[in-house]
Amino acid sequence: MSKELTTIRQIDSTPIKLTGFSNIDEMKRWADTIINSGLLPNSITEPEQVITIVQHGKELGLTPHIALNNIHVIAGRPVISSSMLGAILKKHGVEWIIAEDFVTFDGPTGKPDKRTSYKFYWKSSVTGTVIETMFSITWNQMTLAGYVDKQNWTKYPKEMMRARCLSYAVRALFPEVLLGMYSDMELNDIAKDMGEDEMDVILTEEGDVIISRD
Repeated sequence: MSKELTTIRQIDSTPIKLTGFSNIDEMKRWADTIINSGLLPNSITEPEQVITIVQHGKELGLTPHIALNNIHVIAGRPVISSSMLGAILKKHGVEWIIAEDFVTFDGPTGKPDKRTSYKFYWKSSVTGTVIETMFSITWNQMTLAGYVDKQNWTKYPKEMMRARCLSYAVRALFPEVLLGMYSDMELNDIAKDMGEDEMDVILTEEGDVIISRD
């Protein structure tokens, strides 16, 4: 696979501003039209929310409608849908595969543990060489972090391990991709630690993310 990665994709991290509008009133009228379409998540009700979310999306390289359906607000912060992380990586020229999908192995103490691993491939724009690396998390690590008793983790452990492993890997290896933004699953897991109420962020068996604010 590494031999096939022959192109270098430069990442432009310059924020992209909303264009095509003469003033803020035009932007708000456009945002009202989007809201009135009835095709947005129920939580987006104000034009200021539309404008802010679209601007966040542009800085991540997302089109307005993709941003509006994949950037949520949890604990007062904009967060990206976990289901978008893999797509954003590929837009940045990073190929990935799931190398280990909730596999059983003997942990350091000799007790069985579960591990999820992603393998990443990309070409360095600095050295021109293809880089391959593996990133893994274990069930024991997530247990120590206090996550595995939550509803998502008990119902869909394999899917949650995938989502959390990928978000950790992006933050550690490709910080320019999210520019400090959290994923929805990350922030929902740590909401209580931040003094906020947990949101009902549900990961379905098909990998879809559902945000409930009821």
